[in-house]
Amino acid sequence: MTLLIFLHGKGGNKDAQADFVSDLAQKYDAELVSLNAPYKSTIHEGGFYWFEKDEIDGQRKVRMMEWYCSLVMALSAVVTLMREKGIGAKDVILCGHSQGGLIALYCGLKLGVKEVITLNSDIPDELLEDIEANDKVKIKWVQGAKDTFLDEKRKESYKNLPKNLDFEYIISPNSTHSRLNKEILDLL
Repeated sequence: MTLLIFLHGKGGNKDAQADFVSDLAQKYDAELVSLNAPYKSTIHEGGFYWFEKDEIDGQRKVRMMEWYCSLVMALSAVVTLMREKGIGAKDVILCGHSQGGLIALYCGLKLGVKEVITLNSDIPDELLEDIEANDKVKIKWVQGAKDTFLDEKRKESYKNLPKNLDFEYIISPNSTHSRLNKEILDLL
């Protein structure tokens, strides 16, 4: 049995991208579970987020307490699901969109899951030192070519990952930041 765990982006919820994620689970012949981030959005009704950023000295910086709390919550949820399903980490695929992709990456590397799929994610500089270099985890980093939400620096932040990771960079020519389409499924 393979378990696909989806982590939504900022302002979304566990039902975000439901059609895409359902098709992805079917492609991987996996059971699907989607998780909500721990913090309720004050901007998007019914939405949640993993962490916020604050403007500090002209730069946007991650609220580290929220980051670590979200990471612990997500790790705990994934481990609990593995125990409930009676499976090991090598039977888990973590998939996340935007902020959820970053959380999926960190959790996947920490737990040694089978695969991590990030969708239109980026890695803030202040979080790079927390990356666990686990070369046993397959990482598929998908970037929508029509993503206008992330600037070029953020789109290329994957280049700061440790070089020894099992890493594949995939460009989806017609995907935007929030539009995850069949084209991505075909590329994975």
